[in-house]
This record gives sequence, structure tokens and C-alpha cells, in this order.
Amino acid sequence: MAAAGFCLGALPLLAYNVSSGFATFRSNSSFVFNDFPSKANVSRDTWNGIALVGYLVNPISTDHPREAQGPAEHFSFKLNSVFGEHATNRLEGAFAVALLLTPALWFTRARRPIAFCLIALGVAWFLMAITKGAGTSAHHAVLLWPIPHMFLAVAFAEASLRVRKIGAWVLVVAMLYLAAENLLVTNRYFYQLARYGPARSWTDAIYDLSRSVGDLKPSKVVIDDWGMLNQLVFLHRGQLPLEFASDQFLSASLPEVEKNWDRGRLEHGLWVGHTAACEEFPGANDRIVKAASSAGFRKELIKVIPDRNGRPVFEIFRFVRLPAADKL
Repeated sequence: MAAAGFCLGALPLLAYNVSSGFATFRSNSSFVFNDFPSKANVSRDTWNGIALVGYLVNPISTDHPREAQGPAEHFSFKLNSVFGEHATNRLEGAFAVALLLTPALWFTRARRPIAFCLIALGVAWFLMAITKGAGTSAHHAVLLWPIPHMFLAVAFAEASLRVRKIGAWVLVVAMLYLAAENLLVTNRYFYQLARYGPARSWTDAIYDLSRSVGDLKPSKVVIDDWGMLNQLVFLHRGQLPLEFASDQFLSASLPEVEKNWDRGRLEHGLWVGHTAACEEFPGANDRIVKAASSAGFRKELIKVIPDRNGRPVFEIFRFVRLPAADKL
């Protein structure tokens, strides 16, 4: 059942591979056997609800915090001051309790659904753990959902029936407690989103960047870093003449960048990138600027785009030919 559900969900990818001679499997599928600890930590942080701090929202130590605005933010700030920085949702402890209950429930009607959940969860996570590049982020780990939640539901519900007089009340209290803990974790995200802003490629500065680039009416927009291309495609409904500089410019050495350089983008492109503090690939801007300099161009900054907290996030710039290059 689990395998059939997996194949159904992955049907477009499977169909593509059948028609392309299994291109995905031939190009980037490989196995690793030394990432178990790091991938286990990712799964644990995702299950606890803390994996997106620093990825979706900025951490509390981020500069330029803002004050609450509007009733929802004031309520969230108040909850945060009363309950503090709620780190986890306590589901890890609930999972441990459910595991301890499993032997006592093994000879009940819950055995088959419990076995299904544990086997499907274990096999799926193991395959993720040995596949290169898989299971390294929260959006990978949540592909295991809702199997662990189903395990908790079956184990706790069946256990409550074993204690006839108070079982239902214990179950209700446990569920309300876990729900409240989850809501407090959700509030923590809302609080940090409101006070410290979204992080990295989720930044709200993308809206000002979109307006500014559109107002300039460029014939070509060159994106030099990850984290803005898809957003600009969406916000302009595919009408903006966008190009991505190339993955080679994000991680390659300077000689490799120079070898693969497209001078047409230097002369005619409007460039968009992150400020140094917000780069997805640190040092990408420096490599591109140095390569442009070696080709006889210098960077000319047009505008810096801040987020709503006042932190500079994006740069709009162009490259202009150096006088010496004109003489040559």
C-alpha cells in the first residue's frame, strides 16, 4: 500500500523517466552511507517543529527587529511574552511514549496498523537516508507525513480503550496538550516572522525588487544567485525577460567563470543579485565582478532593495565598459 501510494504521487516523475530512458536515475541518483546522523537530526528537528527557524523566519538574534502592528501581531507578541520562546511541540516525547506502548498493544486489533506505520516509516526514511541529497531539509522529511501521526493516533486511541474508566479523559487531555504545544510553536513562527521578518529566499523585499525591475523596463534581466528567479517569474506572470547567470557562476573558480563568460549579458543585461550578507552562495557576486573586471567591465550599482525591517537584501546593477577596454 505504501509503495503504491508512493508511485501514484511520483507518477509524473516516473512517466518522465520512462519516456527519457530513466534520465533522473542516470544523472543524479547515487547512494551514500555516512549521512545517517545529519539526516536523523533533520528528521528530528522537523518532527519537533524547529527545522524552519533560520530558513523560513529569521532567528531572534537578527538585527533591526520591528514592533507589533495590528491586533494579530499584538496578540502573538503577548503570547510570546507569557509563554516564552516555545522551542518544540513535544511530539518527540509523544512518539517515545507510543513506542513504549507498542509491546502492550501488539496482541490487540491495533497491531496491523501499528506495524504498517512503523515498517513504512522505517523503510521510507532508510531509503531517504542512503540516497545522496535526499533527507537533508525539512521539505524532504515531511514527505514521511502523516505516517508518524497515524502511528500516534492508533497507539494512543487503542491504549485509551485498555483503561476503560479514565482512558477517554486521558486521551482528550493528551491531545489537547499536544495541540496547545503545536499552536505555541506556530505562534513562535508568527512572532519571529512579524518581529524579525522572513529569512533569505522568503524575504518580503522581493515585492519591492519586482516593482523596481519592472519600472526599469529592461530588455534582459540576469539573475546571479538563487532565491529570486521563480518569484520574479510568478510576480510578472512570465512576462519579464529573465535569465539565470548559470550554476557555474555560483560555485566555480574564477578561471572557470571567465572561460564560460557571456559578454552579451555584460553589455546589455540588467543584473539582479543579493547583498553580500544575503547571498545563497557566498562569494558568487565577487566571482562575477572579478570575471567582469577581467573582461573590461565594472559594476555600476543602480539600487539597493531593503526588506521591511530595513535590512539591505537585493542589488540592482549593470556592468559598464571600462575606458581602457574601449581603447583596446
